Formats: sequence, C-alpha cells, structure tokens
Amino acid sequence: MTLHCLTYEQRHRESVRDLAGNTAVMGRPIELLGVDRELIIDLSTAYYTDYQSPDWTWVLEDEGRVVGYLMGCPDTVRQRHYMNRFVLPNSIKSAIRRRTIYSPKTAVFLLHLFVDLLFDRPRHGYYNPQYPAHAHWNVLPVGRSMTSVLVTHFVHALRRANVHGLMAEIWAENTEVRDLLIAHGFQAVYTAPLPGMRQPDGSRYHELILIRNI
Repeated sequence: MTLHCLTYEQRHRESVRDLAGNTAVMGRPIELLGVDRELIIDLSTAYYTDYQSPDWTWVLEDEGRVVGYLMGCPDTVRQRHYMNRFVLPNSIKSAIRRRTIYSPKTAVFLLHLFVDLLFDRPRHGYYNPQYPAHAHWNVLPVGRSMTSVLVTHFVHALRRANVHGLMAEIWAENTEVRDLLIAHGFQAVYTAPLPGMRQPDGSRYHELILIRNI
C-alpha cells in the first residue's frame, strides 16, 4: 500500500464523486435514502469540484485509487451563495434531463428540501464570521492513517490566506466523528435538522457544527 496526498485535479472528479456516493450516509451508500444518486452527489461535491479553485481540495490516492478527500472552503458565505444560485438549480436541471427527478422518492426528497429550507431558515445555516472556513472530509479505513495530512494541508492553506477560524459540518448522529473532532480541539456549538434528509422511519437527520481556532 502506497498512500499519497495530492491537490485535487480534474482527473479525480469521478473517483471523488463515487466515494462520496458510496459513503454518503455516515459511511453507507446514498442508495439507503432511495433518491437519485447523482443529484445528492452534485449537491454534496459539485461546488468544490466545479466552482471553486481546486487548490482547496485534496485527495488521498492508494496506487491510483482515491481512498479519501478533504473538501475545504475559506469562505462559507461565498459557498452558500453559489449553492443557492448555481449548484442547486443546475443539479435539479440535470436530474430533469435524466428523468430521475420524477421517481417518487427523489420527488419527495426535493419537496422536503424546499419545505425545510423555507421553514428551517431561522435555525439552518449557522455562521460566525470568526470561523469563516469550513471543511468536509471522507476517508476510507485504508487511508485513515493519513487523515491528519489532509487536515494539515488545509490548515496551512488557511493560514496563508490569513483565515484563522474553521468550522466542521458533520452528521450529528455520527457520534464517532463528533468525538474524534472534539478530541482534536473542536467545540460543538450548533445543531439543526438537515434539509431534505429523512431517516428510513421518516424522522430527521441533523447537522452538527463544530468550530476551532487555527
């Protein structure tokens, strides 16, 4: 096994998307939700792979296979603007072209998404200007020994950009990752229902925001 940490390149795009889809629900495939796989992958990765500079995303490769990534962003306000104005509309247009938007579960997901964004708005979208950056990372067990290398690259890039506050957005139900982040100096500050997402029994999934000075 030979692990390498590399700055994201366009050649990594499909591998990153596959990894995101295969582990989207706390390590389990997006198919658990029964909705259009490509739509969820677009919503979770497209900003970082298609709209933002690749210098803010890193991948772990094991003999040419992507086994982990960190998608970082120094400006969460910009990311949310692009998500609302470009990523979400374009993702829905793609789903319409694939005709997957008409499947019952995908249609219900989108209905939940829009209703949740409308009525959860006062609770959703934590932002503290002292912690303007955020990160999502996803590493398979084979690459876990290199997770700290991904984080180090991101932290160094933030310091070069004179950004000194970071927030992490995770599934609140993922207590293993929560405890790991707290052990590494993060502080949990905010939780809210995740828009659109429903558990198999119909109850809500939640996001947890943790912050850290860097």
